[in-house]
Amino acid sequence: RPQVLLQQRIDEALSISKGGDYAGVTTALAARAQMLAIMSRVTEAEDALHDVESAYERLPDAATSDTSTFGWSQVRLHHTASFVHTRLGNLPGASQAQDQALALYPASLPRHRALIQLHRADCVIRTGNVTDGIGHATAVIEGLPETDRTMMVLDVATSVLDGVPAGERNRTVVREYEALLALPSAPAPPALSSGNA
Repeated sequence: RPQVLLQQRIDEALSISKGGDYAGVTTALAARAQMLAIMSRVTEAEDALHDVESAYERLPDAATSDTSTFGWSQVRLHHTASFVHTRLGNLPGASQAQDQALALYPASLPRHRALIQLHRADCVIRTGNVTDGIGHATAVIEGLPETDRTMMVLDVATSVLDGVPAGERNRTVVREYEALLALPSAPAPPALSSGNA
């Protein structure tokens, strides 16, 4: 979606919350940090990530112990940090957040673990090792059941290519990875009806 629209939605959510200590506030702040990282607004993204960390610290135990969509458990904090640090090229911060997230994500959540592993592949490429980075990303996608190759996963998988220097885009390993991502993804899950909470 257009970044301007996303920013408006984030601002609306934060305005409605009036600064309350809710999981939804932390979600909105995390969205802001990720969006700023995508836009390469380094200082603002780092400040926004600090806001996420502060908001997380203020959440009640009921929110931080809830691993459902409605809570904001510690693994979501590390996942957000992994995304932001990876996009900003802060490799030590990204690696630490990835280790922390993978230690918390159970094997029963392969899609979530795959997203973190794709961040890791992105970081490997940013160190200049395109072969190992693309190889890691390829293994992650190939290891996922087709039902877990969602649009979100493929979007993050595609962003891995952003770190590949233009002069290396025609390498066989890169082209094979691009072809892998062109395979059909799993259909999006049905939207919740307005009657569901």
